[in-house]
Amino acid sequence: MPGQPEQKSTPTYSEAPEVVTPDHQTQGPVSPNSTGQSLPDTMQPTPTNGPSEKQYPNQPDSIGQAPAYDASTSTTAPPEKAYAGQPLPDYSHAQAQAQAQLQQGPGQPQQFYTPSGHPSGYATAVPLHCVQSAPCPVDCPVCGQREMTSVESVSGGTTHGWAAVLCFCCCLGCIPYLMSSLKDVEHSCGKCGAKLAKWHNSGPTAIITSSSAIYFYIFHERLSKRIAHKSHFGTLSAATKPSIESIPQTLFSDEYFTLYDHASKSVPRACLPGSETTDLLFKRLVRRNMSAFSRFPQALVLAMASKTPEQKQSFKAGYLAALDFDVGDLVCGVYRVVVRKRDRVEFEIKMETVDFVQGRLAISFEEISSKEEEEKVVFCSETVMWKRADEVRRMPLERPVLRWMHETAAWWLMDSGARYLADLEG
Repeated sequence: MPGQPEQKSTPTYSEAPEVVTPDHQTQGPVSPNSTGQSLPDTMQPTPTNGPSEKQYPNQPDSIGQAPAYDASTSTTAPPEKAYAGQPLPDYSHAQAQAQAQLQQGPGQPQQFYTPSGHPSGYATAVPLHCVQSAPCPVDCPVCGQREMTSVESVSGGTTHGWAAVLCFCCCLGCIPYLMSSLKDVEHSCGKCGAKLAKWHNSGPTAIITSSSAIYFYIFHERLSKRIAHKSHFGTLSAATKPSIESIPQTLFSDEYFTLYDHASKSVPRACLPGSETTDLLFKRLVRRNMSAFSRFPQALVLAMASKTPEQKQSFKAGYLAALDFDVGDLVCGVYRVVVRKRDRVEFEIKMETVDFVQGRLAISFEEISSKEEEEKVVFCSETVMWKRADEVRRMPLERPVLRWMHETAAWWLMDSGARYLADLEG
């Protein structure tokens, strides 16, 4: 029929190497219902005498040459039929996504952005209780949009814990507040700015902080066993009267609320240098203890609040090392000498920031000798703070953390000061 392609003769191959040619040739178009074993045109053998003949080395034909086939056509599967007006499906995009997922692997972070996903551009949203330290897409409950969060580092429990540890150890408590790695992370909506969730910095940092807290607790308990100590809260009475000479007599009434702390350390006189008198050793002890206190966190806070040149000078090591602690001398900004005797030094505690509080700090020693026991020296530190009973504001030592720091500092100064004097003998 005109306009139709002519069907060429299709060779049939048997198991023998010879080519068998059918006796008839099909003319005209091939019916779709045809059950003949004809092969497509691309499978037609190339004439053996042509210049572009292709050969298969393992199957020679009857004249020693193999029939050639089009290399672009597979012989194991029939070609797909294409119908006019029906485009072939494009699987390239799906294959690219599958290949990308295989390459990503299970251990890699999830890729939120997919061009064909959510209209916002993020295929998945992270639940608010699962956010981490990095920005992530979330469904904002305020504006109802899916947006990438904006993050901000804020101080948290880990920051405060490390600040307390560094402040107590080396007076560098401000460092954790400058390090974002020790802070919590606050997530806000990238569209409306509403605060959505907070990621708390924990894990190894919490373990280290807890370990430090346990260490200082054990340190405090061991000090309490090496030091004789007692304390009192409330109204002072004759039974609890401290040995401080400079406190007013009106303090022994119910008009005042008082905090009293006492710590002492007993040392055999034979363990102290015999070449120096006890009062000279006592002056060495006070100099050493006040110099050590000037490097404590409490003293660092006092130094930052100092305003006058006299207050700033009173923290310097050279100034403290030369003091005789005469009446009127200022030590560490807030301690003014009001009583000076051979066996004692009493300081008035005056803090401008807490003017409703008055106090005294007394450092003294007592020589004890008896026939039954060897001679010994008892070094003592006493602290008294008071306020009017109707005052609702709390004194510094009423706060548990500050009281714990005060006890630890006072006990350690007494214990280490006694060892300092004993080491002078060598």
